[in-house]
Amino acid sequence: VVNINVNGLHSIKNIVPYDYYYAPFCQPEVLVSRHETLGEILSGENQRSSPYYLNMMIDDNCNRLDCRTTLDEQSGSFFEKLIENEYRAHMVIDNLAAFKNATAVFQGRCS
Repeated sequence: VVNINVNGLHSIKNIVPYDYYYAPFCQPEVLVSRHETLGEILSGENQRSSPYYLNMMIDDNCNRLDCRTTLDEQSGSFFEKLIENEYRAHMVIDNLAAFKNATAVFQGRCS
């Protein structure tokens, strides 16, 4: 199993980064932060654990998390603001960018 970390919400239209879990995303049971340098902290880089993982050497796809989130009006408005300002979630595997563009998710392959 390879764990995937999350590294904030960033936009090309807005310079203000958000912590990934500032939005109401599903969180792991134990949330671990990982800072390597002061520069990462000052630039908004904040790698944290996530409930996402990859199974290696197993033909498996489209697994769902055991988490459901219900959005209230305030949370829905916040997500709408993130979308309008083109924020993207950044995910990291072993300090390498793993996922930056949410528009490619599944593309209808999961039911």
